[in-house]
Amino acid sequence: MFARLFVLSMIITYAIARYDPFLYDERDVNIFGILSNKVNINGSWYKVGDIFEELVIGKITQKCVDMYNETEYYEYCINETKNISIK
Repeated sequence: MFARLFVLSMIITYAIARYDPFLYDERDVNIFGILSNKVNINGSWYKVGDIFEELVIGKITQKCVDMYNETEYYEYCINETKNISIK
């Protein structure tokens, strides 16, 4: 009987110790570039209205992209600006 209670208490302790009350965005979204009305996300080009991982591309600005679904709204921005000279 004691062994069963000990095992049960260890399982409960382990489950509580692993609990994380914070929510995290699990999507891996890398904005590689924005060109006019298109955005490069993870190496593929999308435009307004396209779907990326169950998110609709809502708005594309100079540095950010707004994406949404039925319950959530996200804004992803370019982290680093590089000066590129095109000849």
